[in-house]
Amino acid sequence: MNRIGRMAGLIVALTAALSIAGIAQDTLTADEILTRVEMQGQQESGSFATIMKTDTEHPDGITTSVTSAVFIRSELDVATHMLLYILEPARDHGLTVLIWAVEGEDSRIWLFLPAIGDAKELDAEGQDESFAGTTFSYGDFGGGDLADDFTAELLREETVTVGEEEREAYVLAVTARPDADVDQPTGTLWIDKEEFLILRGEYFNESGNLESTFAATMLGTFEDDLVADAFVQEEVLTGKRSTTTFSSRLRLDDLPDEVFDPAGLPTFDPADWGL
Repeated sequence: MNRIGRMAGLIVALTAALSIAGIAQDTLTADEILTRVEMQGQQESGSFATIMKTDTEHPDGITTSVTSAVFIRSELDVATHMLLYILEPARDHGLTVLIWAVEGEDSRIWLFLPAIGDAKELDAEGQDESFAGTTFSYGDFGGGDLADDFTAELLREETVTVGEEEREAYVLAVTARPDADVDQPTGTLWIDKEEFLILRGEYFNESGNLESTFAATMLGTFEDDLVADAFVQEEVLTGKRSTTTFSSRLRLDDLPDEVFDPAGLPTFDPADWGL
């Protein structure tokens, strides 16, 4: 199911921002702003890599950490392929998640467990499960149809502080369309006016209760474009909280098909591709 801005915010943070030029921003409608956010998630064509580290505070007071090497190949308006290879903790080293997000099709996701030695494709229920105990699911990596599933209303504009930066933002109220398959039917998004990044988000369940939040906590640049270098996601009802940071962003030569072949996951080595 689509989880409003959590998915979009995660995808944009993982990838290089897409520069959007030639847009008369002051004349955009709320739905057009939402479309620009989705364009950020689609990003430009090319291959990228980064290190993603997520520290999760659990309701019982325990904190867990997972560090992954992430590889992405995007063909604009065609498909995005993504591979996450867990580097730490040692007990999970080599666990790999492979995502195929093809335009116009449901995302396909495989999970490779070294102890089993084979990749298993996840069904819809499996895609809803937590990735390594964090606040985001396997399905959150698979993309979605933000603008198709939700309508938007522009509430106001305001200044948002992210780390030491102040950014001007649109504040949108979003509501699921009647036929949308979503588990958070309403929300509020704070969207950067220049780069169309989701800076903050509040997401509500069918009962109208605040269920989860998203907030960028540190911004940076990659190839002169604004990106989120860190963000926090919290499950309000459970108290689980994940802090994710990115480092070692790289643009690569086009990654070959073999990197994103489920049959090749048992022999994949991130060191072969720069991480």
